[in-house]
Amino acid sequence: MNKLLIKNVFVLLMMVCFQPGIAGSVLSDWTLYQDTIIQQKGDTTIVLYPLSPKQSDTTQLKKKDPIVEYFNNRSADTKFNRWIKDLVVNSRDTIPKPFVYNINYETDFRRLEGKQIHSIRIKQIDPFGTSIHDTTMTAQSWLGRTGNQLRVPTSTRIIRKNLTFSTGEFIDPLLLSESERILRQLNFINDAKIEVQMNTQDTTLVDLVVITRDKYPHAFNLGLSSTTPEVTLYTRNLGGQGLGLSHTQIITSPQSDDFGFTDQMTFSNIGKSRIDLKLDYSQLNAEHFLMANAQRSFFFTDLKYAGGLYYNRSYKNTGFPGGEQIDWQEELSYRFSDVWLGRSFKVETSNYFNQSHFYLTGQYQASKFYNLTDSLSTHPLLIFNRYMYTALTFSKRNYYKNNLIYSYGRTEDVPYGFMASVTMGMNGNDQYSRPYVGGHFSFGKAIIPNKGYFYFDSEAGSYFKDGQSEQGFLKLSSKYISNLKPFGGGYLRHFIELDYLKGFNRLDSEFIYLSERKRGITGFSDKNLRGKEKMVLSAESIYFSPHNIIGFRIIGLAFADIGVIGDGKSGLLKQDYQLSLGAGIRLHNDNLVFRTIQIRLAYFPFAPSGVSPFDIDISGETTKRFDDFVPGAPKRNEFK
Repeated sequence: MNKLLIKNVFVLLMMVCFQPGIAGSVLSDWTLYQDTIIQQKGDTTIVLYPLSPKQSDTTQLKKKDPIVEYFNNRSADTKFNRWIKDLVVNSRDTIPKPFVYNINYETDFRRLEGKQIHSIRIKQIDPFGTSIHDTTMTAQSWLGRTGNQLRVPTSTRIIRKNLTFSTGEFIDPLLLSESERILRQLNFINDAKIEVQMNTQDTTLVDLVVITRDKYPHAFNLGLSSTTPEVTLYTRNLGGQGLGLSHTQIITSPQSDDFGFTDQMTFSNIGKSRIDLKLDYSQLNAEHFLMANAQRSFFFTDLKYAGGLYYNRSYKNTGFPGGEQIDWQEELSYRFSDVWLGRSFKVETSNYFNQSHFYLTGQYQASKFYNLTDSLSTHPLLIFNRYMYTALTFSKRNYYKNNLIYSYGRTEDVPYGFMASVTMGMNGNDQYSRPYVGGHFSFGKAIIPNKGYFYFDSEAGSYFKDGQSEQGFLKLSSKYISNLKPFGGGYLRHFIELDYLKGFNRLDSEFIYLSERKRGITGFSDKNLRGKEKMVLSAESIYFSPHNIIGFRIIGLAFADIGVIGDGKSGLLKQDYQLSLGAGIRLHNDNLVFRTIQIRLAYFPFAPSGVSPFDIDISGETTKRFDDFVPGAPKRNEFK
């Protein structure tokens, strides 16, 4: 069977297997709980409630779970068996009952609009053995109880400074839902919920209870790659003050280029300014730099002003912002700075575009290189360059509540809406100046009921020199996330992603790669396979198992990627392609700041000569984030 036939069969199978809506029919079921109306449509839950009485826990326990039964039957045999049961069974969280889309993110608070806030109370619950939906739950195992005691709870000051409302103000449904979302995006908060209670003495007043569930803040990570084994120690919430510290030690030979360490420090929402600060320092044999990044984003919908400052002083490095497509063979020493500012203008109409925004942003970048060799001193990207951009963006966004997508039980905020922008700019140096024109459009939509989520992104841009396009690109990507399907006591979800990237009149030394780090195929790392145009189709199935190990949920995964790369001139689909097939497991605990532990095997049936057909990965993976419709700096270096 030749490669072309295999490729066609592979694509056909994925189209059939992952066709949206194959999960079956839609069922409807209305339930009334006091002030709360819940409509269930398949795996879609629509919740409408004007007040927030205590809700029953939304988890479910499989009574006939064989692991639970095994330890229940043998726990009385010996002290050791009782200890194992306490460790594995009693410490386990039950698998969350999935809820998919809350049709309107603000509906929960809509009927309370106009009532005045009498008081705000902060209620914090421990990370282990508790639930944001039932605050009476407590840890039952010794491990959970011990873990809850070995931490400093997040300071109520940190919680309060991230709220978007205060006492004396009138209820605004948008601000209440925004506060929940802002709290959930803090990397030391597991989940957050705001309950609204009528004041017992005056029905025109309401009392708010802000409930937050911490993550256990301290963790370590082991990177067991054969080329760069490393160990990382970090905390996301030192002393309960929201301060993050991280230290990574590369444990290769002292003569290796990778040997050394990196440190990081993070601060969230400094002094209620909504400015986040990150400091990085790296001292490796082949990499020595200091970076500072301060950002105030438009993540909070009604924020009028935003901006950022990025500074990178690299004394020794093999790459730089804007030059990621070049395989630099010599060490670079440089200074790179990037500053941007933005202003939002709210649109208030009586139609679909109500609550949308216009954004006007501007940006300035500058780079300066030191001690360049003669062979690099005339490279157009390495001379003293200045870049100026401005963009006009229109965005409308909102959020669904969801779970069991990128996290494994906590509430996830899924963005939907669209964003369109036009960017213009100028690049100048001592040799030439050239204008830049670019555009971007993206949208995301939940296909409900029972159909999943779809996201599309497109971007194009180019500099122009002497009337000719230079360093131009076109990027298209789409993503589909299926609905959850019950399977084997757990749940199954599919992810499909298609990426296309083409460069126009790029520099001779600029290339696109198929490696995983460059948005290529899973597990692939060969740098020799490169070109000017590529397309990658990725399919991944995730199984959320009902079992866990000491609170770490077990997630099974299987994937199939196909990628093709060309020179940008010949037909792309006529080029050789690469396949990546594999499977693995992930272990994740939403109660901890631990990275997701991943053990994965990838197989490349058509690996190039000299490249191993197998890749084994044991690492800590950061949790993926949704593509949002929040504008940032006008120009982003994302040509990968």
